Amino acid sequence: MRSFFFAAFALSAAAASAAGKHHVLKATPETVQWGWLDPKEPPKLTIGSGDTVSVETLLHARDQITTGVPMEKI
Repeated sequence: MRSFFFAAFALSAAAASAAGKHHVLKATPETVQWGWLDPKEPPKLTIGSGDTVSVETLLHARDQITTGVPMEKI
């Protein structure tokens, strides 16, 4: 009985992952906010139950932090 439960669980997990879509959220100026969060900003991605997402990230304010560049410009 125990092995039947594990086999059934493994099959249902495989079926769920096969049914879902995989989304990639790229880090672009339109999808990334740096230094603030606006609750009025619309979602950048909508997913369904069982879907998976890969999220691309950026370091150092899109490489804009350099000597002589004021924070207001970044």
